[in-house]
Amino acid sequence: MSRAAVSVLAFAFYLFVLGYYYLRAARGEMTDFIRLTVHGRMSVIVFFSAFVALGLAKPQLILFGVVDLACAAWTFLALRADAAAAPVRT
Repeated sequence: MSRAAVSVLAFAFYLFVLGYYYLRAARGEMTDFIRLTVHGRMSVIVFFSAFVALGLAKPQLILFGVVDLACAAWTFLALRADAAAAPVRT
């Protein structure tokens, strides 16, 4: 197996573990962690656009950034709605 293939497999495993963290955070209602992911995910479009502008990636990469931005916005709105619906603590 080539080094490039091993690199792809290693990155795929990393993404699998990251997905596991997200799943556990959602099931455990770890809203602080989920809120932090919104900030990071909203920056993805900036970096992907820069990669395309610098000629390091094909323009199709921006589509992934747009999808991630939309999902981050959805998460933000869901967290905000959840906070608004929560009872006020006194």
